[in-house]
Amino acid sequence: MKTVGLVALVALLSVQANANFPLYSQPHDLTNTLQQSSGSGIDYDMFAWDDFTLDTTATILEIQGRGGYDPERAPYAGLISDFSISIWGDFYNGPDIGAGPLILYDLDTGIGTAGETFVGNFGSGGFGPTPMYDYHLVLPTPFTANSGKKYWVYIGAFQSGVPNWGLAHSSTGNNRGYMSFVNYAGGTNWRSTTFDAAFALLIKDPVCGDWGFYPADLNQDCRVDLFDFVILAGQWLAGNCANPLWCNGADLNKNNSVDLADLLQLAANWVQCTEPYMAGCVKLN
Repeated sequence: MKTVGLVALVALLSVQANANFPLYSQPHDLTNTLQQSSGSGIDYDMFAWDDFTLDTTATILEIQGRGGYDPERAPYAGLISDFSISIWGDFYNGPDIGAGPLILYDLDTGIGTAGETFVGNFGSGGFGPTPMYDYHLVLPTPFTANSGKKYWVYIGAFQSGVPNWGLAHSSTGNNRGYMSFVNYAGGTNWRSTTFDAAFALLIKDPVCGDWGFYPADLNQDCRVDLFDFVILAGQWLAGNCANPLWCNGADLNKNNSVDLADLLQLAANWVQCTEPYMAGCVKLN
């Protein structure tokens, strides 16, 4: 299963220095493969979704990604005017089209390059290497995704002329996406795809303490280890422990003394950790 797959506008090859933290990323596979996710109100319109599931409830602040322009359509394509970004619930392994989006953002970029940053030319083929661009999208309103729940993200570009903007491909993910396209009769068709977009979801940069502390984490460095044992040993058999210090926290059971019961509690939490998003660590709050 893809623990946070996402589609529509964005893709991240390498997360640049940022105040936010990449909770999940699917890196660009360095090819020139694109999945169109753009339209202009004509028969060539095509838009894409991708799913994501988080292991822990988190508030998404930003999306970073990678995309480009199909060179075959370049002579007929116009500039990007804006992006539409939405998050949908899941309905039988597809976006819940009937219910509509849970949240919708319209990002007016102004006619031009949509705030993109050129990162290089990738791939080969009849049209040669394709220029790729990074996008940094800060959500106007943060979105909180619940742990274990599947969501679908849609991001589409709007262009004049024949649309040719698309999402870069990632070699990671679950080979599951979704798309809509306008047929020549003017109707909209829907179908699943195997395309995984390159992207990253960013949250607030986590710090030690965000996930709470074990009581035996006496120095509050997000892990119960030798440093905590040293603190407890330094207070061994101390009496008259009282609120608020409780003998530098060593009186874990708050019975006014540091004794075997406190040592056993520290031993029960030994090598446990609450460092956010570190392997093996747990969230307590």
